Amino acid sequence: MHTKIVLFITSSLALVFSFAVNASAQEGAGPPQASLSEMYNFELRGYYWNSGLDATVRSDEGGFEGTDIDVVEDLGIARQKGLIGGEATLELYQGHKLKLTVVNISYDTDKIIDKELTFKGDVYGAGTKVTSKMDLLSARFGYEYDFIRRDNGFIGLQLAANLIQTSASLVTNDTLSNSAKVALVFPMVVATGRAHFTKHISGTAELGWTGYESSNLFDAVLYLDYNPVRRVGITFGWKSIMIDAKESGDKINVQWSGVFAGLIFRI
Repeated sequence: MHTKIVLFITSSLALVFSFAVNASAQEGAGPPQASLSEMYNFELRGYYWNSGLDATVRSDEGGFEGTDIDVVEDLGIARQKGLIGGEATLELYQGHKLKLTVVNISYDTDKIIDKELTFKGDVYGAGTKVTSKMDLLSARFGYEYDFIRRDNGFIGLQLAANLIQTSASLVTNDTLSNSAKVALVFPMVVATGRAHFTKHISGTAELGWTGYESSNLFDAVLYLDYNPVRRVGITFGWKSIMIDAKESGDKINVQWSGVFAGLIFRI
């Protein structure tokens, strides 16, 4: 599944890059028509993301091997959930940008589990009512340089620091409570490309990956912007975050992916 997603986004990036470069190479001698997507000093994006969840958590402690817990099937956490995300971009100079992207997700549910689970060295027996919580905070701050920039689009690289903080907790009625938490800061390189199809419509693809010791992070987004006027636009697309992290006996393998739609404001 992960390989297919990587290939899909990589192909999308290649198509965007190819369109941006080829279209600009074929540009006529007349004056270019500037895209509204690039007319800003500061841009703020807010979006509603209908994210699908696929996650496994495990926590070993005290010589006890934990269970690989599927949070959807075993704990009853909702697979689909809508959430709010945001991105702010400050253009320092043409092609030089600072970007901050933030996503915060939280789940909370109760379920009478139908099989025995071992978590943090404690055993939760079948038939036990368990309150489960799961959270993710992803905050990426970076510097982007668009090293190829044309009237019909750009190609760039972003050097970023990505804070990933994810946790899962299990609580029973008889006060048995345990939690697993992974908090890491990943250095990340993100490839980005944008093609301006018309003055009002553009397509963008971003692909970021990093590995740190026994942990990996993959972040990808593909979207279209429609800008009826200079200062306001509409965006819709697809986004995926995949984390495979391990820290001090706690292991979390999780993927969020789905479509999103939102608004863009520029000054």
